[in-house]
Amino acid sequence: TYGFESSARYAFSPKLQTDVSFTALQRSRFVYGSDLAAPPFQASWHVAWSPAKKLEIDGRLHWYDSITEGGVPSFTKLDLHLTWKLSDSDELSFGAYDLLTPRHLEFADGSYVIRNFIAQYKRRF
Repeated sequence: TYGFESSARYAFSPKLQTDVSFTALQRSRFVYGSDLAAPPFQASWHVAWSPAKKLEIDGRLHWYDSITEGGVPSFTKLDLHLTWKLSDSDELSFGAYDLLTPRHLEFADGSYVIRNFIAQYKRRF
């Protein structure tokens, strides 16, 4: 098994950054149910924006190639996240994951991943 990974990051300004990545994986052999059940190609694009001092918004678009040996079709997913820093020690965040489809097959064992939302409060000591 061998592979290639590449990534690039660019800051348009201190408040706006983006990065992209690409991964290629060549498996010499596949055993069903092994941890080698990974897509041969993956790509992602991430954008992070801080429109205000205490507000951060970011999004990530992912693309995963199919895992033909496991019957997993290729899929694209979109994740969005918002963080509001209430103080130096407190923050409130909201996330939305897998926004493009209500569910998709992601693992060769037949497991589906569903769209989900989170709300989180953090306090640092």
